[in-house]
Amino acid sequence: PADMFSPGDVITVTVGKSNPKQDAGLKVEQGQNGKYYVRKVPSSGLFARTPVIAGDKILELNGKDAKDFKDVNEMKKMIRDEQRLTIVVLRRDPDASESSADS
Repeated sequence: PADMFSPGDVITVTVGKSNPKQDAGLKVEQGQNGKYYVRKVPSSGLFARTPVIAGDKILELNGKDAKDFKDVNEMKKMIRDEQRLTIVVLRRDPDASESSADS
């Protein structure tokens, strides 16, 4: 389903864990520019069946603007602790330079 989207598309996905300990399957990282990105989507996790892919830029998590997270650990904690996750990501153009992707 990931190829239904083009660079520049904003994608909103909600997943619900069947139990609080379930792994959402979303690995995130903070870029040198301070922005947050999807690092990996393990095939075993909940996000594996969504259009979210590695390299997507995270705009929002559970209604909280990505720039309001103080660091990547705060974002990881929310992914780990919340039973319902709604993420908004921006599909990036893999060929575009970082600066143009941020406009």
